[in-house]
Amino acid sequence: MATRSPDGGDQEIPGMGGSGTDEEARIREVLREQPLGMNIKEIAGAVGLSRNSAAKYLDVLAATGHLEVRQIGNAKLYYLSRRVPARKHPPAHP
Repeated sequence: MATRSPDGGDQEIPGMGGSGTDEEARIREVLREQPLGMNIKEIAGAVGLSRNSAAKYLDVLAATGHLEVRQIGNAKLYYLSRRVPARKHPPAHP
């Protein structure tokens, strides 16, 4: 994940890389093995993160189209997305 630095350029936030982090890869791998989905607590335990850290990575993955989220009561279930993330589409030609 990048933010704007004071000079106007992009600055990477450690642990939230735009190209994907080890944590994001581990989350995707865990979800690949659980096609019925998992909640935040289950994912956090499976990848060895706190619930709050897992929630941040899940938000990034969902926002970038890598995960789908389904609200069931008070719980959110996360699944690997079956669609291609937006940044993977070929560029539009004029």
